[in-house]
Amino acid sequence: MNREQPAQPRLWWIIKLTIIGVLFVAGTTLILLFPILPVRSPFDVGVGDIATEDIRAPRQVSYISQIETEAARAAARSGVQDVYDPADPRTSRQQVRRARQVMEFVKDVRADSLADTNLRHQYMDTIAVLSIPSETRYALLSIPDSQFDQVEAEIVTLIEEAMSGPVREGRETDVTGRLDLKVSTDLPEDLIPLVVAMARNLIVANSYLNEQATDQARAEAEAAVPEIRHSFEPNQVVIRAGERIDELDIEALQALGLTAQKLTWRDVGSAILVSLLSAIILGVYLAMFNPTWPAHTRYLLVLVVLFLLFLAAGQIMIPDRTVTAYLFPAAALALALTALLGLEFAALATMILAVLVGFIANRSMEVTTFTALTGLVAAGSLQRGARLNNYFLAGIFAAFTGIVVLLAFRLPIGTDSVRLAQLLSVSLLNGLFSAGLSLVILFVVGSITGIPTSIQLIDLTRPDHPLQRRMQREALGSYQHTLSVVNLVEAGADAIG
Repeated sequence: MNREQPAQPRLWWIIKLTIIGVLFVAGTTLILLFPILPVRSPFDVGVGDIATEDIRAPRQVSYISQIETEAARAAARSGVQDVYDPADPRTSRQQVRRARQVMEFVKDVRADSLADTNLRHQYMDTIAVLSIPSETRYALLSIPDSQFDQVEAEIVTLIEEAMSGPVREGRETDVTGRLDLKVSTDLPEDLIPLVVAMARNLIVANSYLNEQATDQARAEAEAAVPEIRHSFEPNQVVIRAGERIDELDIEALQALGLTAQKLTWRDVGSAILVSLLSAIILGVYLAMFNPTWPAHTRYLLVLVVLFLLFLAAGQIMIPDRTVTAYLFPAAALALALTALLGLEFAALATMILAVLVGFIANRSMEVTTFTALTGLVAAGSLQRGARLNNYFLAGIFAAFTGIVVLLAFRLPIGTDSVRLAQLLSVSLLNGLFSAGLSLVILFVVGSITGIPTSIQLIDLTRPDHPLQRRMQREALGSYQHTLSVVNLVEAGADAIG
């Protein structure tokens, strides 16, 4: 029994850690999938509907029109003609020889005086290369010799001329359809159908479709078509009242998040995966570099709740709220975690928060970058053993970082000066708000959980603190001795970094 007792607390500790991990993943997933506050009402419209009101863009957005891009690329692809191999002269010579062989055979049948009419017709029916009506075949036996020689010469001439150029596979009629116009004027009118039928039957393709070259040419034409991009500014009219809605309008509404979209298993799976990955990264870091925190599940629970509260605040402030999105105080979490767990963990948590916030902001790179850089700069500028003014200084650094990020993203797209000034002002307020909020977080966390924070330590250094006043009254020597030890400890701490 004594040997099994240590395993029970460890098992219970593992169970508690698992519960906290599940809480983190479940909470993050739910926050990512379901808005906490109602966002702008989606428009439940479809293709062919009539817009009952002006639909305006709630925020600035730039998107690639897949419909127009695919249509332009399909048009470019279909505009490329089939690529054929060069005409093969051997095929032309072969067909000329075959025409002469056929006519020589017909001469032999005409010259056979012992064969009756039925036998001659049977001979003519054996000419496999000719797929012409029997009456046309038999007509070759009844014309005079002088006209037969003329017919033979004209058939050979037509085949030579027609096949001197390319006769493309599958498009033989482009050539044979003009044979009537090329027949010699010396040929009797009644023999023209016979000559044309014979020549048309013996003209075959000498240029074949090159599928590989055709596909390559079409792929190159398709790749040369750039993506078609559209952009909307806040409050710009997307669809005017009374207009019939088409597929392009639906695509624009989807890009702006204004369509009534049902939650799919892909959305759920994506949210679960990103939440699970975030939990694993944070858990591995804590286990490797801050092993004392996982050992105290109370501390870990505080960390999870704090992170989820900030993520929930992001869900409230960011979607469809173009101004408040840049007031989201991510730097406050970075400052608080820096004071509690150090710069490295604060930086990691800030990056993960930025990714999740970007997920909420419809995968916005601007919001993700703004959140990540303001938090990282705030955490990096907070000195070890920071005093109160250092937090506000870190907030100012975060504010100016946000201003730089906004300028970097907004100047290329030509945001109007009034709106740009509004966003820059919000970024400045963000830094100051984050600094003050971080101090409130440290005070609340320290008061509720008993975790030592810099705010508590600063509070203990006040000369008017009740404990210090009591020591001054009742144990002045101990008080002076304590101050001396404190000064030595501070000097030693500074010396070892």
